[in-house]
Amino acid sequence: MIQFSKTAEKLSIRATVTAAVYTYNNAGPLLRKVLEAIAWVDEIIVVDMESTDETRAICAEFTGKIFVRNENENINFNFNFGYGQATSDYILHISSDYLILPELKQEILTLLSLSQEKRADIYEAHITNFYFGKPIRLSIWEHTKIPLLFKKGTVQYPTYRIEAWAQLLSTHRAVLKNRIQHHTVERISDLIRKYNRYSDIEIRNNPEVIPLIQNPILLGFWSIANIFNNFFFQGGFKYGMHGFIVCFLQGFYYFLQRAKRWERDWVEKQKETWHSELQD
Repeated sequence: MIQFSKTAEKLSIRATVTAAVYTYNNAGPLLRKVLEAIAWVDEIIVVDMESTDETRAICAEFTGKIFVRNENENINFNFNFGYGQATSDYILHISSDYLILPELKQEILTLLSLSQEKRADIYEAHITNFYFGKPIRLSIWEHTKIPLLFKKGTVQYPTYRIEAWAQLLSTHRAVLKNRIQHHTVERISDLIRKYNRYSDIEIRNNPEVIPLIQNPILLGFWSIANIFNNFFFQGGFKYGMHGFIVCFLQGFYYFLQRAKRWERDWVEKQKETWHSELQD
């Protein structure tokens, strides 16, 4: 699909782009900012995972293409579903906490205006993660890239677990110069709730991918080592209390996953069924 736009000087050609937005109970000022920042795209589609708040009402102000899906336990299914609904040349992957700044918008529009031979199939982006309103750039994340802008059919997500990297199906790739802002959480309670939910999903569906640690000393040691490494060696100390809290809670997530893995193993040895009610 090609879009033609005439300027005073010449006729330019730009590839079209669909923003695929993924939401789940995200009603609030951030969601509105995210949607306003992508209002320039040719198409916005929303894949909502049965939100119970005003998320869909906010999205309806920006698009009529809202799909409600019920695979809440594995968002990767919904990523792939959303890609399949796009009708443009390129897809812009937008989770509900991804903010496109003007500089990144302009870079994307410039790339889409290149001739087809000069455009890459996949454009990856570095991420700046925001925790509690502050950018936290730990070195463990500095080289992490996500496929942000790509041709339809060139990116898909494995669905065997939620913590799986995207599969890039084309070697014709490039890296965007500007970063995307990832506003991970605004409150500590939100991060704890997210970690509790994700660890439940992982242990419910994929217990074999989390190591079973039976020794309490080892579990404690590796959890503390995770905190120590992120804070002192990965640069968390540069962000004061923000950095310490983020690093500590990451160590807590490491502990929580393995504690729940042990719990499931112990419960099933009693010939009972391990289960955990997912939290919103």
